[in-house]
Amino acid sequence: MEKKTKKPYRNAIRSEKMIIHAYAELMQRKGKITVTDIVNEADINRSTFYAHFKSIDDVRKKIHSDVLRKLMSILTRTDIVIGGDFESLKGVVDFLESDENFYKSLIKTRGADEFFRRLRDNVINIYMSDEELMSKIRDKKRFEAALRFFTGGYMGLIIDWANDKLSNITLEEGTIAMSEALSKIKAEYM
Repeated sequence: MEKKTKKPYRNAIRSEKMIIHAYAELMQRKGKITVTDIVNEADINRSTFYAHFKSIDDVRKKIHSDVLRKLMSILTRTDIVIGGDFESLKGVVDFLESDENFYKSLIKTRGADEFFRRLRDNVINIYMSDEELMSKIRDKKRFEAALRFFTGGYMGLIIDWANDKLSNITLEEGTIAMSEALSKIKAEYM
């Protein structure tokens, strides 16, 4: 007999969303965030916070995990390597710009480097394990190196965007340049 997983109560789901929303709001306004800050912002009890999360860091990790899942959905859905080029990367730009202040704040938080490492590794793994794609690649080792170079460069562009270091270009313009580089990588190895 299969054991059924218990569905979370609507109140529990709502409480978790309130905690995450409070964290996101506070992240944009202040540097160090405490549990007290979150419970006051969300208008909940401390026990409600601890029923969902062990620490502030767990809230951040949950948000990073959710964002990573959304970005991977965009990247796998658009088939960035085979379909490639600007239209494939435009989904990432649209996603980040849909709540620019939130994502810029999130990218600046502690742990963002781990988030970007996981994103890069997931992207590389998806494409290096794609049998159909790999059958078209002439030099797999050099392609992987080029793919790592590309993903690192694109993530660097996003980090610079979040830190307002793109003084002469927009994220979209940088993405256009990256898509041109991606086209050259594909032409070289396919």
